[in-house]
Amino acid sequence: MQKLLLSFTGTLRDVARGAISVEDLQTALYFFGCTREHAMRPGASGEADERKWFDGAEDAHRHIVLALEHAEKNGRCRWQRPVPSLQLNRLEELNWLLMTAGFAPVAIDEFDLKGIAEAVEAANPNQLQLYH
Repeated sequence: MQKLLLSFTGTLRDVARGAISVEDLQTALYFFGCTREHAMRPGASGEADERKWFDGAEDAHRHIVLALEHAEKNGRCRWQRPVPSLQLNRLEELNWLLMTAGFAPVAIDEFDLKGIAEAVEAANPNQLQLYH
């Protein structure tokens, strides 16, 4: 089953622990709340570097970066924009990602991880595995 990954930190943790495989990363949809720059180089701008939080995170990060680069080329990734004035409506971005991959769009009131997960599951029952 294809995966929808909603959290960079959660994905890093789950890949490091083996809950998400390298093969899963190759077909996953990515809708992280962080910027591309943070996912590719955590801590480079002085923010937290999640690679220091989990055993095996350095290797996991290398696999994630390769998978993200592939996902970007194949339209399976949407990023948080670093400048608020340039942000598209995040719900529109999520729905673009879902529909491009052949899944049903969602309508949600609260744009948080729990709300996203519930809405995606309701619109696409047993079609996507969500991780956050």
